[in-house]
This record gives sequence, structure tokens and C-alpha cells, in this order.
Amino acid sequence: MTLSQKVIKKWLLPFVLCFSMIFAISPQSEVSAASLRDKSRIIFDGTPDGKVYTTRAVWVPHGAQVGVYVQNNNSWWDGTANLKVSLLNTEGSSWTHRLADTTISRGEILSQRLSNNIRGKYWYLHVTCDANPGADCDGTATISSWY
Repeated sequence: MTLSQKVIKKWLLPFVLCFSMIFAISPQSEVSAASLRDKSRIIFDGTPDGKVYTTRAVWVPHGAQVGVYVQNNNSWWDGTANLKVSLLNTEGSSWTHRLADTTISRGEILSQRLSNNIRGKYWYLHVTCDANPGADCDGTATISSWY
């Protein structure tokens, strides 16, 4: 056996073991964390009673979730002004379990991620300003797709 063969034989196994331990010890990335795919936002800023806004439709693929965030920024001295929210798909049906004509009163926030029966479709928010005479609506509504 030559000198170079002895060196290779002596150092090859420890090198391979050390190199493989680096991969075994290093942290692995988590696949379970959902990441934002798409979102659409509308803003109510002094919006009159009866005005309707809709977000752009976002695609929610199979295995994904739809996020809904609505905030009513009306203050107590603005009068009564509510935001009525519905989550709809482009086929015309609503997500009726919790988000069909849901009223968000002043100061309230709705923040949910939904995954039941929403996959594989385009979804959007339909938001209406429901204000007493002399009042207007202030707030935001955002729909998002998470996968």
C-alpha cells in the first residue's frame, strides 16, 4: 500500500462522518408555516351610507386558507356607522358559516383565517357602509390567500 492510499484510508472515514453530522445537526426549515400568496384591500374614508366596495378576487388553492381582516375605525362622535361584510366566491355563493352579512360595529376588528370549503376558488369581500343619517364609514377590509 502506498503512502497516499494510507492517508486516504486513515482520513476518509472521519471526514465523511464529520460532514454527514453537519447536515444531521443543522436545523431544518419548517414546511408547516403558511406564507402569504395574494391579498386585496379596500379603504373606507368618510364613505357615505349605502356605498358598497368589493375587493379584488384572490385565488385560494387546494390546501390553502383565506384570511379576512376588517377594522371599523369610526369614533363615538361620528354617529352609528357599521361595516357589513360578506365573503363571496366568484361562483356567487357566500361562506355562510360566519361571514354572510356580518356586522362590524365601530371600534371592532374581525380577523380570521378560514379553511373549510373555500379551497380551489376565487374569493372576495363585499363590504357595505351602513350608517345613520349624518354619519359616514371609516375603516379597512382585507382579504388574503395563505398557503
